[in-house]
Amino acid sequence: GIISSKLAERIVDRTMRAVNKNVNIMNEQGIIIASGNKERIGTIHEGAVLALQRKSEFSIDEKQCRELNGVQQGTNVVIEFKDNVVGVIGITGKRDEVIGYGKLIKMTAEMMIEQAYVMKELEWSNRIKEDMIVSLISNNQGSFNLLEKYTKKFKISENHPMAIFIIQANFKEISRRKDLDILNNVVSILEGTLKESLVAVIDSKTIVLLYKCPNSKYKSIDCKDRIQK
Repeated sequence: GIISSKLAERIVDRTMRAVNKNVNIMNEQGIIIASGNKERIGTIHEGAVLALQRKSEFSIDEKQCRELNGVQQGTNVVIEFKDNVVGVIGITGKRDEVIGYGKLIKMTAEMMIEQAYVMKELEWSNRIKEDMIVSLISNNQGSFNLLEKYTKKFKISENHPMAIFIIQANFKEISRRKDLDILNNVVSILEGTLKESLVAVIDSKTIVLLYKCPNSKYKSIDCKDRIQK
């Protein structure tokens, strides 16, 4: 599913700090995947199942509590992502007291899911970019089938002259974690400066830049100054 247990826990932790109510997050099957009440994790929430069927809010009063299994009084609000229902938020308490919180938590949850999705996409793009550049510079025959897919993904013109720059970073006594942070910042700066380029960190001290030359007479020396700046 779109909502991992880890992300659901983060949503519950963040929202329960803001509202003094128990919050449950249910997946697309109505199973509780995160809750302020840890004992309920892994159980079916029938109120959430009904909210999923309706694709809208479903509240439970005292009478329904007695009729439904494993359900407490409260309201259930669907979580939406890219026009699909991907889960449910349950807030324990009387509907009139918690419905306002429900809308607020829904908005927070949807923003956090969107952010997590964007980060995942970015990581995936960076990994593909690294694979592609490594394949090109190492003349890896087995990866040429993937290159066609990669060139479409990054909108690279095929059979277009490219200049390759290998940038070696010379760190002195800095932790590896910090080295990679610096290299990733350099990648962002280079891609921002040379618009028609792909840049990837190849190892802890090496960046490779693939630059689409404006024309076939272009010499790599022509953009050396821009890269050095």
